[in-house]
Amino acid sequence: KEGLEFSEIINIRDNRIINYTSFLYPYMVNTISKYSVFKIIDDIINAGRGLPLYNTIVGGIDITNSLYLANIMLHAHDRRAIELVSAVVKHCKKHRFLPDFLDPKSGHAIVKNPVSIIAVSLLFQAIRNMCFIDHPERLELFPVPMDEWFDESQIVVSDVPSRFGDINFMTTTTSNEFVIQFTAIPRFIPHDILINLPFKAKIKKSDDFLVKYETEKSWCINGWPSEVRFKR
Repeated sequence: KEGLEFSEIINIRDNRIINYTSFLYPYMVNTISKYSVFKIIDDIINAGRGLPLYNTIVGGIDITNSLYLANIMLHAHDRRAIELVSAVVKHCKKHRFLPDFLDPKSGHAIVKNPVSIIAVSLLFQAIRNMCFIDHPERLELFPVPMDEWFDESQIVVSDVPSRFGDINFMTTTTSNEFVIQFTAIPRFIPHDILINLPFKAKIKKSDDFLVKYETEKSWCINGWPSEVRFKR
């Protein structure tokens, strides 16, 4: 319950609390305070012996709960989410499968079935959440922006399902400019669009959107523009 410390409800030294990740995402992550979310994240990481999470009962890396946690961290704007997703991919890259549990030494799956449908789904969900998160009344682009994605490159998001309908946009990064082009209109227009970038920039204002507020690296706009330009 909100107002009760996580450590007062359960024994945070018990490794089994890493299984609480599936209760938090996606249902509870938006209903408790930001402070409580970060506290729970830290408690789970400590119980799991760092990132990715280690399951002492099984005796291996807990891929599924690690990816649950990565999605929670993306909602909480915790940059460690990038480290976690990269670590999971690195561990599983050699044998090209994604199990529920992985032996950290051999790299083999600990269970019989080397492919976990839940783990694969959570990985794709994490990649999607790195591109955008559809909050109830707000579409947030790049909640935890990766520097590598903005190094004179292009990102294309095409027909990705959301609560607003399919999301379509393309970004282009150059040495002095960043451009977002919204290539299709979703079924429902979100009330706001929050754009996060890994660098300081100035937004080029236009008639088809209104800047509600901004910081050095984030901008909240109202409207559904055809494109948004930023000067680096």
